[in-house]
Amino acid sequence: MKKLKTMASIAALVCVSSTWAQRTQLPALNVDKNEISVSGLSSGAYMAVQMHFAHSATFRRGAGVVAGGPLFCAEGDVNNALGRCMSASAPIPLDHLVKNAQAWAAAGKLDPLAHLQSSPVYMFSGQHDNTVKPAVMKDLESFYRHFVTRAPLVLNNGSQAGHAMVLDGEDESCPLSVPPYIVKCGIDLAGNLLTHIYGKLNPRNDGPLTGSVVEFDQNEIGAQRTRAHLGHMADSGFAYVPADCANGESCRLHVVFHGCHQNASQIGPQYVLGTNYVRWADTNNMVVLFPQTRITEYNGCWDWFGYTDKSNYATKAGLQVNAVKTMVDHLISGKPLSTLAAPAGVTASVLGNTRVRIAWSAVPGARKYEVYRNGGLVKTTLAPNSDFTESELAFGTGYTWTVRALDAHNQPSRHSAAAGATTSGQKPQCFVATNPEHVKQGRAVIIPAGTLQYAYAIGTRQLMGLVDEKSMTSLREIPGLIPGKFETAPCF
Repeated sequence: MKKLKTMASIAALVCVSSTWAQRTQLPALNVDKNEISVSGLSSGAYMAVQMHFAHSATFRRGAGVVAGGPLFCAEGDVNNALGRCMSASAPIPLDHLVKNAQAWAAAGKLDPLAHLQSSPVYMFSGQHDNTVKPAVMKDLESFYRHFVTRAPLVLNNGSQAGHAMVLDGEDESCPLSVPPYIVKCGIDLAGNLLTHIYGKLNPRNDGPLTGSVVEFDQNEIGAQRTRAHLGHMADSGFAYVPADCANGESCRLHVVFHGCHQNASQIGPQYVLGTNYVRWADTNNMVVLFPQTRITEYNGCWDWFGYTDKSNYATKAGLQVNAVKTMVDHLISGKPLSTLAAPAGVTASVLGNTRVRIAWSAVPGARKYEVYRNGGLVKTTLAPNSDFTESELAFGTGYTWTVRALDAHNQPSRHSAAAGATTSGQKPQCFVATNPEHVKQGRAVIIPAGTLQYAYAIGTRQLMGLVDEKSMTSLREIPGLIPGKFETAPCF
């Protein structure tokens, strides 16, 4: 009954806005390179360990691991992944994995392991977690103790939680392991792990957030093309950027990896906005990067057992590891503020259902201008141009734009005051529900494949995954003359 009530509440969730055709570029910010850390849940926990070891010089501030295991636990074998690395059905060969990490570091496949010595690690395992058994986390603790020798290393395994990200407040969800794998057990897990990593923090913001959620193109990071799509990653990733960080203040950076069945195309904004990371970030000058997997393959899991490359997935050469490192490198590449004035007189004029013209007053000494929508970079123009028309926006949707000037050394001014506008037309609806619920409501159809049943979005025939209670999908209605056409896409 508890499971049914939980699933019913999830299926009823309808997003209040859409991000159709809104991807931007990831901004370059003034990030303190000594204050970069990482965490993750489930497959994302394994991914966090992989990033922590592969790039320990970058993530030396620390790591949080929720329901994961040692580096290269599966050794490229899915049977190991499902067995010893999840169910603890066989012993994990810790001595062998430690020697493997040392050999990889000696060969340059990982950063020097000495960076881990002073890197704090916070681990969490729920007593009702039957997906990644608590015994696997005990082995992870033993594995880390070979490398973390001068920093606090903690395993919290006293909670009654299931396989999930844990929030404060308490309700019947605590011991469950069901979508969206976010439960209330009286523990602010994000706050606990961030405090362990960074020390004393300002209280989190439980009111309206001051920053922006940026949706960015994971395949194009600045001037670089990544291989994110080859690594089975989504087109869109997300970052939370507090207002002071956007305006050039020095900030920390924390990278968060969701678990299986938890990317934004499956559960909408729940992991990005509903796990307290952004609330702690908002009051502590902390940018949070949320990379995303693709919806249709491997249950939306990160590659922790070799589905992209059996030999290199957990090293610097891993497709997903490399793509996320490219994102981090770009995020931390921002320059200090220039002496230029922030652009004034910014206006946003609606030109129809999908187009808005942004204009501003020229800034003396400016060589370029950057235009940002909802915190993400959408256009760089050369002075003296002082306007830009953006197209392919969503119908009936509100946006805000800011502009900043760049000097001859590409050093930016502060951002302008924001200008807002709402496009005309009817806002496309967005739904997050289980795949059976989408079928029931006429947003998807079932197409059998052998003994299995798969759901496909009405109108686009996009694959949504299996028709079962664990498979959730975020569907957006595509605006146009023909109603009832849906696409798989994140709802924010």
